[in-house]
Amino acid sequence: MTLLQHIKRKVRLLVQGKKEMDAVRAYDRWAATYDDQPGNLMIYLDDEVFTAMMRNVAVENKVIADIGCGTGRHWPKLFAHRPLRLIGYDVSAEMLDKLRQKFPPAETHVLRDHLLPELPDSTCDVIICNLALGYIKNLPAALQEWDRVLKNGGLVFITDMHPEALQKGAERSFAHGKEKVVIKNYLHTFPQLQALAQTLHWKEQAFTERRVDEAIKFFYEKQNALHIYEQSYHTALLYGWLFKKEL
Repeated sequence: MTLLQHIKRKVRLLVQGKKEMDAVRAYDRWAATYDDQPGNLMIYLDDEVFTAMMRNVAVENKVIADIGCGTGRHWPKLFAHRPLRLIGYDVSAEMLDKLRQKFPPAETHVLRDHLLPELPDSTCDVIICNLALGYIKNLPAALQEWDRVLKNGGLVFITDMHPEALQKGAERSFAHGKEKVVIKNYLHTFPQLQALAQTLHWKEQAFTERRVDEAIKFFYEKQNALHIYEQSYHTALLYGWLFKKEL
């Protein structure tokens, strides 16, 4: 995000009477109702992209690290393919509590300063990060840590809100009672991600985008928001990216 875009965003939030909340506090607050939101378009799109792209990722007997695992939304699909080990990391202790209620034996850790101290070097086969990359402030340091624990030949699978949507004013937010909570986040552009991947010798295996189109029109219809659908038609909302570490 450019300085001008950053200033415009802050001014817009101020004018609208909104204040950004850091991800830890926000997701601790959201945890109680996070799994009960059937009308969340981003989660719907993320599930769609995750399911499609993970068909090409073998996880049986593999070690998987889930960065920003939340309440374990994708864990039933992952467990169905019998991974050797599945480790969840999240900044929110409350979200991890909800995950362990659903999966009592789950191995989880609170994520602090992007570090994964529980994982030795070159021990992970797959790293996934769904709808969480934008909460990472120091992306180069975080990806360097992922690379440390990733085996040569290992895979990194990322989904997140599309930079195009964020640049057009999209927010990471949720409703808490009558309050709308806007979550503090960072815009990581595709050129930035590509440059970091190249530095780490991560080779692109697959890339996809989900845009506003007829397939998701019903989300807007349910909320009587067809005018927003028309205004944002063809705007990219979410992307999925699969990399392979090749030294």
